[in-house]
Amino acid sequence: MVHAFIDEKAMQAVSIQLYRHSEDVLSHWQMSDAHINNVSAHCTVERLEVYGSPSAAVAAGLAPFLRDGRGFIMPPLTGFSRF
Repeated sequence: MVHAFIDEKAMQAVSIQLYRHSEDVLSHWQMSDAHINNVSAHCTVERLEVYGSPSAAVAAGLAPFLRDGRGFIMPPLTGFSRF
């Protein structure tokens, strides 16, 4: 699931993306890589919040955001999940 919110006056946008697991994230990145590069030419990621336990491959892809302080990963509460 992907949902985007755009405030044109403030020139800000928020994208909320929900994935079942890390493999879906990697597939999305592979499919959208060329498009994201075009978008990145016109915008800057200010904050990246990841909720869950991403795989090593996903964490490696997020590393630039984690290193410079724009991103964080918050692991889930162990033993509690409701759908």
